[in-house]
Amino acid sequence: MPVYQNQRFIQSAVTSVLAQRGVIAEVIISDDASSDETFNSAIQAARKWFASHGSDHRLVMRKGSKRLWRDHLALLVDHASCDIVCQAHGDDESHPDRARALVGVFRALPNAALLTSEVIAMDEDGGSAVNEWLVNSDVSYARYDFESIINGHTYLIGAAQSWRRNLVDRFKRLDRDFAAVAHDRILPFRSSLVGDVYL
Repeated sequence: MPVYQNQRFIQSAVTSVLAQRGVIAEVIISDDASSDETFNSAIQAARKWFASHGSDHRLVMRKGSKRLWRDHLALLVDHASCDIVCQAHGDDESHPDRARALVGVFRALPNAALLTSEVIAMDEDGGSAVNEWLVNSDVSYARYDFESIINGHTYLIGAAQSWRRNLVDRFKRLDRDFAAVAHDRILPFRSSLVGDVYL
């Protein structure tokens, strides 16, 4: 969970990640040098969760002193020990079965390099956004073709992505002075080169 200036939403985001069930997750929350109370709020949410629920999840929290921006996600992957990365941000809430469902699909589709999930877009008050995306209750999947990936299909955004960590490990790091787009737009393209991409 890369976070930056998410003080308003971070407690719900952290709680939703710690509430994952059906898997034992390694949770890495990294603040990209926020100037607000994002990091302290994240710590408070984690302490409150562990005090009332306990957890088998492993939690790592860090705060950078200098803004990494595009390099932030790669740094998180460097610190991860898991092979599958389920990305969320400081203003995202994950369904409690998200990680379990994604791991199950990765097991069923060994050639999958990246999975993207349906999402429900919410406004700042927690209500449905004007253009709500419907979420199916059953787990099903469909493969993206290369043209859909190049055209930047709606669901190919960071908050909805999970992927095998070698998509970051095996490619050169982005040149922060050159790259026009962030990792979440580049990872689906890389995935199509080494495996399959599924919704």
